[in-house]
Amino acid sequence: MTITDKARYALQISRIQYFAILAVIGLWTLWLEPPGEATTAVMIVRCTPLLLFLPFIFKDVVRPFLWLCFALTFYFTSGVVNAMTGPDVVYGYFLSLLSCGLFISSMLFARWKNS
Repeated sequence: MTITDKARYALQISRIQYFAILAVIGLWTLWLEPPGEATTAVMIVRCTPLLLFLPFIFKDVVRPFLWLCFALTFYFTSGVVNAMTGPDVVYGYFLSLLSCGLFISSMLFARWKNS
């Protein structure tokens, strides 16, 4: 397997995990544990940092994926806090595992794409 093949697979895995994080946040916020009156506002606040990277997810550009890794630290931290405290344990585990996986696959894509 060549470096370009590895970079392509890492990019595909990154895309899948990116949309999986958005789906988990959306399902949890809108269906499983709605926050009450301000559901739309909570959904916008939770998804906006990730949606800023949406135009760059379909391009083979390295720099947005590196910035995405910085943004993922907030989701990982939120996932760990939810997993260790409160009733949102399952949501916390999903969010922390998916954000960790997206971080790793994005970093691997950046490394292999620049090689």
